[in-house]
Amino acid sequence: MRELEYAFPSAGACISRLHMRSKGLAGICRHIPILPNSGIETARVCTSGRSLRMEINPEFWGRLSEHDRTFILAHEAFHIALGHLGRGRGYPQQMMNVAADAITNDWLIHRLALDLSPQLLEQVITMETVGLENGSALSMEHVMSQMKFETCVQMLSMSTWASEHAFIGEGLADEQIRGVVRRLTPAEIQDIGWSPYAVEVRKDELQHVSMHAAAEIMRLLAAGRHGRRNCQQHTWIREPRRMSDGLLIPDADEVKNASGCHVRFYLDSSGSMNGFEDMLLGCTEELKRNDISVSKFWFDTRVHPCENRFMSGGGGTDFRCIASHAASSPRFDMAVVITDGYAPRAEVQNASKWLWLITENGSHHAVGHMRWKPISWAFRKRKASN
Repeated sequence: MRELEYAFPSAGACISRLHMRSKGLAGICRHIPILPNSGIETARVCTSGRSLRMEINPEFWGRLSEHDRTFILAHEAFHIALGHLGRGRGYPQQMMNVAADAITNDWLIHRLALDLSPQLLEQVITMETVGLENGSALSMEHVMSQMKFETCVQMLSMSTWASEHAFIGEGLADEQIRGVVRRLTPAEIQDIGWSPYAVEVRKDELQHVSMHAAAEIMRLLAAGRHGRRNCQQHTWIREPRRMSDGLLIPDADEVKNASGCHVRFYLDSSGSMNGFEDMLLGCTEELKRNDISVSKFWFDTRVHPCENRFMSGGGGTDFRCIASHAASSPRFDMAVVITDGYAPRAEVQNASKWLWLITENGSHHAVGHMRWKPISWAFRKRKASN
């Protein structure tokens, strides 16, 4: 960040302003070098070795208002989010630049509602200026197929700000963009959920945490079958194997000892449960693949069965409803409760069969006499270095 501030003293403030409109685009700007380049006319993103960089002409930057500078940063970050550098094979470079700019500017102006001066607005290429409908959400390739060559030439001649990207094709650009997106926070990735790279990273992250949660549960099941049911502490038969990405997985004996078991999930719908539904679904699918039967319920003051997805809503939290539900049908090997813990003290039968996962900022006092773990114990995030 020091180099960015040295080159463009106002860039930090512009990124902070962009963060108010798009956390994801601001995050991308924070994770790539933003450098001066007097050899280009305006601004661009390009590759440098195995990394991406944003380059801006200092004279061009100096003529812009603060809102226009914010727009420029968002524009270049948008190209990265959609992977424009690695697309458009077989089309002329100039046509790809015009099409990519039309899509980018259209989205920033009409969907993100970024402010820009009338002077810059006259210079930017939009869907309307290339003869297509605003807000049509077309791909770069589709725009190129619909755009006439004469229109492309006209746009390049009228606009002093047409991006100067060098389209390098698939492979290296994709790898570099994935590296940038993986460094974003979950909130930033969610904000650019329309980016194919954000979807890919999110899917990869969900798979990782779902497998980890399933592995931890299988170890507890295996330990339980060996008679080690201490409510407070658990040790394993042996050190579990470690995959290359840091994921701990149970060995073959632990999987064998856990197979045939039945696990129940009770999801507190009235607490701070945002973001865990898909992870829980992934965990249940992973358990099923290892011959472990699963039943899923959500609860507030009553227990509600769920078929394909966990439900949400309701008001209040009462652990007595899940205690009664479990007692009425006691044939299970483990009951996993995911909750923020804010409810009257829980009293259940066969406490050794229960595992309480408490969300971040939740309270464990209601279940402190039983086996409980912070939810990060099961749904552990991938380390940033990976």
